[in-house]
Amino acid sequence: FSCEVSRFYKINGKECMTEELIRKPQSGAIATIAATGGTFAGSNFNLCKRIVRYIFYTDSLSIAGALVASRTELYPSHDAQYIYFGDPALTLGFPYTEIALSMEPDTLKAAQWVTISGDVAVPFDGEAKIYLLGPRYYKHYDSPVAGVGSVDYIQEGKILFSGIATVRNGHFELPIFVPKNLSSWSGYRIIAYAYSYSETLDASGVLVDVPAEPSESVTVSDTTGPEIRITFDRDVFVDGGTVCSPDGYLPVTVYLSDSHCINMGTQPGQEIILQLDSPENKVDISSSLVFARDNPTQAVATYTFENVEYGGHTICVQAWDNLGNVSVKCVDLWLDPCQGDVYSVVPYPNPFSDEVKFTFALAGDDVQYADAELLIFAPSGDLIRKLTKSTTETFDYISWDGRNSSGKELGRGVYIYVLKLTLHTKFGNPVEKVFRGKVVKR
Repeated sequence: FSCEVSRFYKINGKECMTEELIRKPQSGAIATIAATGGTFAGSNFNLCKRIVRYIFYTDSLSIAGALVASRTELYPSHDAQYIYFGDPALTLGFPYTEIALSMEPDTLKAAQWVTISGDVAVPFDGEAKIYLLGPRYYKHYDSPVAGVGSVDYIQEGKILFSGIATVRNGHFELPIFVPKNLSSWSGYRIIAYAYSYSETLDASGVLVDVPAEPSESVTVSDTTGPEIRITFDRDVFVDGGTVCSPDGYLPVTVYLSDSHCINMGTQPGQEIILQLDSPENKVDISSSLVFARDNPTQAVATYTFENVEYGGHTICVQAWDNLGNVSVKCVDLWLDPCQGDVYSVVPYPNPFSDEVKFTFALAGDDVQYADAELLIFAPSGDLIRKLTKSTTETFDYISWDGRNSSGKELGRGVYIYVLKLTLHTKFGNPVEKVFRGKVVKR
């Protein structure tokens, strides 16, 4: 509800904002209501209130119908500026049925566990998304523009927790560890949205004005922050390893775990911070946090850096748990275009007794599969064992059991290995990599 954002008729080679929103792939909007010319704030507000009233309280009315009905009640010269882009028959997808929610105990207690339970009126199997929201609060805004004035408004409460529970025959439960820094004694809300695996049924429910007991003292003994694991373009990453990126993008995945849940960044200074090299390149990734299904102690957050220069970089992550304990984890990486490469070649364990695994990781979007050949030599240079393997996995290994080609177990000592990897690319030009080293049998 602002001036001219839907001026679609301008002939200047550019589309208006609402057209760009609708055309934006994988995001944007499915429909818009916006002004084609100049409008006034007071009238905008009145029109917005009426549209919301018709959309949410009239089940059979479409979004376009809500705009038409709202226009009849206000000023024709103002409302004529507003047009609708989208399917004229489009209605909001209200949930099919309801969820009866409960909480045990019935009061949120700081730094204590509570269990959220729900029962769907029309039972089905699926998943439920559960949100714990803080109280709404008043905010005041002073405009920096002279003569515009100020406004008081109500801000929605922050999301204190967002988890996923399995729905079995219409019932679900999920434990939540309440953050220790509760700001109020009342006004909290619990919202649940459930959907069936077949995506044909859904339901919603809410608990409002949930009471709480803030506490100055915490009896839980825990001074350790979350465990942090950082990965990039594959699940397996060794600190100091290579990350492939043909386009300069650096997708970062952060796995977090803590016995008292992960803080979602609702307290100032307790955000999940991701930093690339220097403080100038740090971002708050709290909003991307997703908890594991049925497990509020594990979560994952993601972010993608763009236009990252090739070469060495350091990624750091800072995260907090719900008791206010902080952890910091940093890893080094080498960003490379990777036109077919191999890294993380490590014999493990070394020394070994019964078996050693020669691990390796394939890099490069053009690599389709690899042929691996492991040669084991005695210190004298005699070939003892030859092992081969073909793989399509980005991380794999070849095992050696410490025996020669006849199956005889070898004695203790130092042995030389040669690992040859032939990378077969989609462009038809194989790339060969050779790695040499020593292993000790004890």
